[in-house]
Amino acid sequence: MEHGSREERVRRSTPRMGVAPNPGASSSGAHGAARAVELETLLEEHSEGMLVRTGLTCRHGFFPILYCCWSGPDTGRRFLACSQVEQPCDFKYWIDEQFEGRAKRVIQDLVSMRHSMSELYEHSSRQWDDMYADRQRVKQQIHELKCTIREQRERIVILICFSIVIACGICSLC
Repeated sequence: MEHGSREERVRRSTPRMGVAPNPGASSSGAHGAARAVELETLLEEHSEGMLVRTGLTCRHGFFPILYCCWSGPDTGRRFLACSQVEQPCDFKYWIDEQFEGRAKRVIQDLVSMRHSMSELYEHSSRQWDDMYADRQRVKQQIHELKCTIREQRERIVILICFSIVIACGICSLC
């Protein structure tokens, strides 16, 4: 197990490709621990995809965005990365240390289950859309059949009336 504050462990395991966090501050002792708690508190208030004003900046000089890795060996780990969409720099600051052993397997299983649930949702959505389209087709067919029945009824009434007129005409000749 590694020793030191959470921030120190993060810094040691973080390949800093952008600006170092708070370069003028000492990361040892109470100040480092306080900064780690402050960073963790700040990150708890933000959700994935939000711009985070941590004091860190990327090579462009912008505040980074909070991300969570959803694939590969770093699954489940949070990190800060460049907020530029079109031309992001290579700034990446890992928040969480790498997971080991059972924690890593559980996280990978959860991500796998999330993926399976997403596939199930997509499949169910397609089935729902197909069923709805079938229902709309059946409703249209019922409407068309009702119109056909109405037209047939009208023809039958006309035939009956015509038959009565002809029968009355034949009876009057007798």
